[in-house]
Amino acid sequence: MYFLLKSHFVGLMEGISLVSACLALLGALYKRDDVAFSFGRKSIKAFVPLFMATSVWTVHYIILCRAMGQPYDAVGLLYPLGSYGFVVLGFYCALKVIDLGFSFSNYVSGAVIGGFMALEHVADKYTLAHSGAAKVAQEGLSMDSIVLALSFVLLWSSIVGYLTDYFKNREMITQLKTIAYTDTLTSLQNRNALNEHFADMLEKSGKNRQTFACMMIDLNKFKDINDTYGHLVGDEMLAMIGSRLKEGFEDKEHFVGRLGGDEFIVLAAYQNVAEVDALAETIYRLVIAPHCVGSVPLRVGCCIGISLFPHDGTTQKSLMGHADISLYEMKKNNCDGVCFYNGGSVRAAFTLGVPAAI
Repeated sequence: MYFLLKSHFVGLMEGISLVSACLALLGALYKRDDVAFSFGRKSIKAFVPLFMATSVWTVHYIILCRAMGQPYDAVGLLYPLGSYGFVVLGFYCALKVIDLGFSFSNYVSGAVIGGFMALEHVADKYTLAHSGAAKVAQEGLSMDSIVLALSFVLLWSSIVGYLTDYFKNREMITQLKTIAYTDTLTSLQNRNALNEHFADMLEKSGKNRQTFACMMIDLNKFKDINDTYGHLVGDEMLAMIGSRLKEGFEDKEHFVGRLGGDEFIVLAAYQNVAEVDALAETIYRLVIAPHCVGSVPLRVGCCIGISLFPHDGTTQKSLMGHADISLYEMKKNNCDGVCFYNGGSVRAAFTLGVPAAI
């Protein structure tokens, strides 16, 4: 059986290369939700890098052996398997590079494949040259293997098509995710992003025993600006406030988002409550800073309600609910300031009688 396989080794490898190249091309031709038939689509798509790696390694190994005049079993079985696994790893690493989504990641992914193949070529050439096996009668390349040439053409067609399609899909997904998680008016993160970030913070804080503050921000006298100057001016003010908050915490890891209307939210990890007091005052100053429309300076007031994890709650619903309660403790007294929720009661950190100027 061994000698039978050995005598048909080249034909078997060429057949594997051709079949793998065809499967890779078939997978590369599949477009998401744009196929005439869908049988096995997901399976084929998932294994396309494996098919590509199988074909490219087989073509490379056969051509290298022929070029060097070495028998195909010159290095035994273990080394070719390791060599093949290295090429497969290269293709999957290339896809991971594209997943990172940075500029020109598709070109870098091609360079990754090329780098893996270059290393593989050097290692294979060295191993074959020092295998100690006698050279076969015909040394050098010949044009008798149409199968190898066909495999090569199909293979690189599939690689170019698949990586281009894969990159476009990743780029589109990234763009859609940005749109889905960004507030269009202020460019801050929206409720979708908040829900995801809140869940992450709860999970990480629960594991690491990290405390964080949920800070809900509501504007005072904003309706007066809308009624007096119109909604376009009101939107301009909201965009300006969003820009200030974004720039003010650009170098921080805080989550800054807009809940909707004239409500904003900040999630921030802290070590002691004094940090939260300082952060709340910074937010307050950023929000109430005047904004000029024409030559008229406009300013809104601001109330900030704060709840602390885990003291005031361990779920998104409880923390946001308690922050909301402390927020409206300020609003019902018609004053600006910061208020903490404190185990069923509220505590005013500071109260300022700064009315919104119109």
